[in-house]
Amino acid sequence: MPINDDLDLINLPDIAGSGLRSPRVVTLTSGQVLFRFASTTSRPETWAAGPWWMYDYDYYKIVAAYEESRAQHGKDGLTLGFLGRAAAAVKQSWSKTDVVVKAVVNNDIKAFAGPGRSQYNERMRNGIQVTWRGWRNVEQLFIPNIGDCNGRTSLGYQALLVLRQKIVKSQQLF
Repeated sequence: MPINDDLDLINLPDIAGSGLRSPRVVTLTSGQVLFRFASTTSRPETWAAGPWWMYDYDYYKIVAAYEESRAQHGKDGLTLGFLGRAAAAVKQSWSKTDVVVKAVVNNDIKAFAGPGRSQYNERMRNGIQVTWRGWRNVEQLFIPNIGDCNGRTSLGYQALLVLRQKIVKSQQLF
């Protein structure tokens, strides 16, 4: 029986509903590799505790865009963290997206999945408002109950084995 076996759309948490377009319940299977972007403004022990993740193949779409930007613009190209923010529709006020966490699913776990929902009207210091639309070809995963403010919960340790946490560059608009 998967962890979070009782997950259903009727009890979709508000935060998941505000971040996912057309959410559905999926089962992440043992051995599957996942990634997430986190922030150095948080303690390292909490980087893998967040509920927002993505499939490895979606992460590699972001990496490909990063490599293309660097090939075209050299050191002035977009950073991996900035492209992660754009792909996942993450407001800058929520995260610096300057950490990449790679994990493998230890035990089957149910999660919510769907493309990121646009995040509107983040105001920069100069008054300009930014909308983070997300990439329609990148899905977000929301895995409830795997972490809290202190780090991963016991369920989080059962569900995911962290393979790597790496600080990356991420342009900040403000």
